[in-house]
Amino acid sequence: MSQPDGWSEFMTKEEIRELTGKRGQALQVAVLIEERIPHKVLRGRLLVSRFHVREWLEGRTPARVGVGINLAAAARPLPAKPSR
Repeated sequence: MSQPDGWSEFMTKEEIRELTGKRGQALQVAVLIEERIPHKVLRGRLLVSRFHVREWLEGRTPARVGVGINLAAAARPLPAKPSR
């Protein structure tokens, strides 16, 4: 599916400012965390996906990376039972 000219998957700085109501990146990140909107800071640039914002607006909880079974914990041996 082609996208309109100038369209990007990521919101612009101005759009993020409008979404969060905040001017500074740290304040914007705080709002995104509070609202549980997935985002990344990459090389000092705040990235917010339009897809995730649409999901949030529709009341859906966007998928989170890193949530699942901790296989490292499952591989640890169980502690020995105390003798009675």
